[in-house]
Parts: sequence; structure tokens; C-alpha cells
Amino acid sequence: MRVRYFGPNSDHTLLLMGEMGAKKIRVVNQYSHLGCLVHHRPDNRREARRRVGIAQQAFNQHRRLLFSNPALSMRRRTELFSTLILSKFSFGTESWILSERQTKTYVHNALMRLFRRLMPGSYNQHLQDEDILTETGLNSPTEVLRMARLRYIGTLYRCQDLVPWGLLNADEAWTTLIQDDLSWMWSQLRETCRLPDPLLDLAPWTSIWQHHTSYWKRLVRRAGLHACFQRRNQQRVLGFHRRFICLFREHPATQEVFEDIGATPAWEKGEEDFPQACMCCRMVFKSKAGLGAHMFKVHHLVAKVRLLCDQTQCSSCLREYHTMAKLKAHLQRAGHCRHRLWGRRRYFIPAQGSGSNVDFQLHQQQDVLPPLQAAGPQLPDGRLEDIPDYDLDLAEKIYLALLEREERSDVTEIIKEVVYAYPVTWQTCRASLHYLIGELTIEDIQALAIMHKDIKTVLRELLTSDKWDFLHDSCAHSRAAERPIGQEVIDQACNEAAESGSVRAPFWPAPRPMLRERYIIHAFSGRRRPGDFQYFLDQMQSQHDATTIHTISVDLMTDPVWGDIAQPTVRSFWLTAVRDRFVIGALAGPPCETWSQARGKCVPAPADRPQRAAPRVLRDLLTLWGRAALAIKELQQLDTGNLLLLFTVELLIMLAYAGGIGCLEHPAPPEDPTKASIWRLPIIIYLMTWPEFAFLTLSQGLWGAPSMKPTGLLLLNAPEMLRELRSWQIAKDVSSEFQGHARRMTVREFGHCAVDPSGL
Repeated sequence: MRVRYFGPNSDHTLLLMGEMGAKKIRVVNQYSHLGCLVHHRPDNRREARRRVGIAQQAFNQHRRLLFSNPALSMRRRTELFSTLILSKFSFGTESWILSERQTKTYVHNALMRLFRRLMPGSYNQHLQDEDILTETGLNSPTEVLRMARLRYIGTLYRCQDLVPWGLLNADEAWTTLIQDDLSWMWSQLRETCRLPDPLLDLAPWTSIWQHHTSYWKRLVRRAGLHACFQRRNQQRVLGFHRRFICLFREHPATQEVFEDIGATPAWEKGEEDFPQACMCCRMVFKSKAGLGAHMFKVHHLVAKVRLLCDQTQCSSCLREYHTMAKLKAHLQRAGHCRHRLWGRRRYFIPAQGSGSNVDFQLHQQQDVLPPLQAAGPQLPDGRLEDIPDYDLDLAEKIYLALLEREERSDVTEIIKEVVYAYPVTWQTCRASLHYLIGELTIEDIQALAIMHKDIKTVLRELLTSDKWDFLHDSCAHSRAAERPIGQEVIDQACNEAAESGSVRAPFWPAPRPMLRERYIIHAFSGRRRPGDFQYFLDQMQSQHDATTIHTISVDLMTDPVWGDIAQPTVRSFWLTAVRDRFVIGALAGPPCETWSQARGKCVPAPADRPQRAAPRVLRDLLTLWGRAALAIKELQQLDTGNLLLLFTVELLIMLAYAGGIGCLEHPAPPEDPTKASIWRLPIIIYLMTWPEFAFLTLSQGLWGAPSMKPTGLLLLNAPEMLRELRSWQIAKDVSSEFQGHARRMTVREFGHCAVDPSGL
């Protein structure tokens, strides 16, 4: 059919007979209908590119006034972006079926580039997709397409009398996508609503999008918000742990434990793991395509496969591909045709290939045609050879340079000079060195007169990128930037380091000298009150006239700017103060509402009222950083709790390296081994093995609390804490009438607060 209407002998018209006689209708490749591009192919490549172009044009139109306006917050920019840009991109996407991986990658990368442009100053930063989505608070491109299809279900049922359901049900690819979208939506909402699994019972879902369309839209929007909040929580935890690994690698004492974490074994590395570099210009490129473009524009080198053809027909199989780009792709994948043509030793001048104006015109004219098989005589098969990956001229130049070298010249430097003067890629250079190693005979090596070195050993050493300075620097940066470490890998490394039982010397065997004015951070202090940590620390000031101690209460109640730990600039300010030795100590009690053991228990109620349950459990031993499916409010609580706890841990690690003092206070680990506790986190377990840290459990009731209140203390360089605790203890033991023996306080326990400054 396509040959009939689009072939070389067709007039590109369709003859129709009507009441007014015969009419000819022009047959076209594509046309625009209701704002969408209708194409003869079942894929959506062209429509995807068109939608991306419309979104980019709209972004450029509003970029200067809205999206690059420093007066607008990121939240406001995101709202405007969703309204002005994503709405134009998402129009018509509910029917897309992106069956090709290349199209999926194009749509994903195009949207991620638009998302990244919302972030100021991110053009020179290496950011992953999760970093961009977390910073902007937007859904991923896959989730954007999912939500568009889910909303479209409600639209279809609102006009169900006009919808051709038989045609939709026959589209198995689209219905499979809808089924997967419903499963994704249920995975986000399964703990926040009573809807069953749609794969098991679809009736409740059908009732919602039939009779409650507005509620269906809210459910879709809630699923998208849940995905964003869950991603932010996971990325925040992972980001802190990656910084912990960077801190461990900076210090020689902990560097060996985490030096090789996340490294890819040599036997797992593929061709894409090696740098794409031009040895002549000493430049490294991000992709093989960028390297190929550089070699063509600067050094006028083309791919060897282009030497096998000068027209759009394959000379081996006599198949017509209509464009040079399709023929090149055929020769790259069809090994038999490539081997036959290269074995003939008959090369052509390269014709204008992919991306040229000639090939673009051929693409516009003949894109709808399938490959056509021609008939005719063929040349007999000769010797079948694949295109060599080495450069014979380079190998000969290296050997001649070694043959003509002076007596005391360095062999390695001679080879590098030849390679740097020859336009060649790193892959071809390695292949040429391999070829030289295999072809050198004993007579060839004796002619070189190199007695003090094995020439083959030198060539093998040069096969690694570490022997080339610019490649070594590039590979180190690439490993740090492009191969991030996962959370599971970090947890496993911390557990292995804690279980190894290795003992090291303290960072500072003797206390470091301090300035006369000293600053101590009291994180999450709340409002100032008599009997708190700062109260007793100010009293101790009168006993030490030679030292001035300043307590910095870091809390939103005391300062809404410098007490807002959620801001990265604020966290960086306090950590820099610790690194520079302005802050020498810290006391922190991160909020424990999401770790509380009271969650999930039944709350006693009067007889005339129904029994109610406490807030549900948000963490367990398998999901210490939070469960997967929770309500939006619960995800916000998790994110806040994780943020404050991880900042405290980072603060203590920095203080340990700087020789400071500190204390982390949190409820003691529960007796039930299946319950969550910060003392069961791998990073905390690893820190407990440091000689600088000591873990202590106590009951605050012994120091004046109205209940037992078991508490755990992670002490940093505080060996006198236990003695001070004993001196301020009120009760000697815990009895059944414990609450009668303990003295109550209205705000906080005097004894416990008095111990902290004296013990530190």
C-alpha cells in the first residue's frame, strides 16, 4: 500500500468516486488535526518532537520575566511552569504510545532540561534527574504522562456514549499502559485510602471515575504529590549519606574503609565506561556522538562504514533504503553485508550523510517508503572481513619512532609524542597498541635495541587511562560525578565497617587548643526558659573568667532565618563554623515524633466513648527512613524528622574531625527488635565504633522526670559525663511507685539539663 501511494511511480493521490464524479485527494505523510500531528506510523516520534518544541518555545517566551526572575521563589516558578509550559506539552499526550526507547529517552531528556532551567545557577553543576526533580518539586516525565492518561480515563467516561470502546479495547498497547498506570497509582495511595488493588477489583475505581469525576482528579493529583514527596524524602537521606562518605574519605583514618565503595569492577566495565577522547587535541567528550562530531569537524575523519557506499542502496544485498542515514544504520548492524563490502577492498568517497541537507530532503520525500528489494546479478563473495578498529598508520609510526629513537630517550614519552601528534580517538589508540603487541615478533623487538625494558610491557601499561594525564583526571571526575553511590551500598559499607572490629587511634590524642571565646550550638532548643541547657551554661561562665562561652540556640522560635535548618545555606553556615573552629561543641535532641514507640498503640478512652488508636507507625526495622506509602502530611513529618537528625549527625562528624565536643539525645532503643530507632541506623552504629564516641542509656526519671523516659546519649569527647550524671542524680533506683519518688517539672528536668554543660 505504501509503495502504491508513495512509490517512485505514484502521483501521491487517492481516487474517490462521489455524486459529483471522480475526485483525487492528495495523500500526505502527515497533517495537523485538533492541535495534534496525525502521522501514518503508529509511533509518536514526530508528535513528541513537536510537543517538545512547543514547550521550549513557550519557556523561552516567559523565561526572562518569570522563570529567571530572582524575586520569584522556586515554588512559584514551579506553579507557573506547570500552568504555562507543562499544559502545552501534555496536550494530546494521553494517547501516546512511546514504543521506541530512543523516543522515550528524547522526551525524558527534553523535559529534564526544561526542569533544570528553572534552577538558577545550575548550568555548571553536575545534577542527576533525582536532584533536579527534588529541587523543583515536579513529577518525572514518566509520571507526567501517567497522570495525563489517568485523567483521560475520567474524560472518556464523561462522554462514554460517544466513545468507540471497541476501538480502545482493541488497542492492547494503550490498555496495557492504563493497567500499569492504575497499579502505580494504587502503590502511591494504598495506605491512604480504602481502594482495593485494581488488578483484583476494578469496580470501586470504575465507580469513582464514572460518578465522581472531580474526586478522581484529586486522587490523580494526590498520587503525583505523593510521588514527589517520597522522592524528596529518599533523595534527602541519600544526599546526606553521600556527604558522609565524602567526609570519611577526606580524613586518612577513615579513608581506607570507604575508598573503594561504589567502584565498578574492571570486569564489569564496558566500552561506554572508557573515556571518549581525542588524543591529538587532548579533549574528553561526554558521548561517542560528540567525539565523532569533533573528529569530523576538526580532523576531517569520517566513520569507516561510510567508505562502503556512495548511494542509498546497499551494494551487498541490493536493498534500497532511500536515505543515507538508514543505509549507514543498516551497515552498522548487518554484519554480513559489512563484512562482504569491506572484504572487496573497494572504497568510495563519502557521500553527504546523516544531518546534511541532501539527506534531509530524501528523508522528507521517501520517509514513508519501506526498504525495497532490488533484483539483479551480484558479485561473488570474496574474503569476509570486519572493519578493523585499529589504525595501521599509527602502529607503523610508533614502531618507526622507536626504531629511530636516541639511546637515552624514554620509550614511554616517545610513544606518547607520536600519539599526541596523530588524530586518533582513545578507543582506536588502544586497539592500535593491542595490534602492535600482537604483531611484534622477536626480530622486530631485537631491531629496537631496547634492553632495559620489555617493550610489550610498556605498551600494555599504556592501555590504561591512568598513564595518560588528561585521561586520568577525566576518569576520576567521571567516576565521582556519573557513578553515584546508592543507599544500600552505603548501609552495607557502614555495617561491614562496624562489624570488622578494627580499632584505630583517636583523631586527636590530646585535646586541641581553643580560643578564649568559644561557641556551642544548642540545636532545636525551643524557647528560652529557666533550667534549660543555656541557663546552666551561663551559670558556669562565672566560674571560668578566662574563657567566654556563647550558647547559640538554633531554632525557628529564636531566629526564623539562622534557625531554619531546612535551608541549605543555613546548614552550610553552621558546618563551616565548625570546620573553621569557631564552634567547638553542640548539643542536639532531634524531634522524635516519627520514631515514637507510642505510635500504633490503643489510647485508653472512657467507657462512653469508642476506643481510638494512636497515630500509625511510620517506620520499622526494614524501613528505618520511612515507609513507602503514607499520607502527604506523614511524608512531610518524615522529611522534617530525617532532615534534622541527619544534620545533627553531620554536625557531630564535623566536630569529631575538628576535635570538638558534642551530644546527641534521643529515646533509648526499644526492647522489641522489630521496632525502629535511630540507634539501629547503620551510620549511627558505625559512629559508635569510633573511639571519639561513647553511647550511654539512662532513665531521665532518676534526674527528676515524672516518668522513666529511657534516653540514649551519643557522647563526643565527653569522658566526664558519667561522673557528672552521678553527681546530679536524684533517685537511686526505679520502683513501682516511681512517679511518687520523682520531682515534677513544668518544662524540663533540671538535673538532666545541669549535667549536659558540666559533662561537656
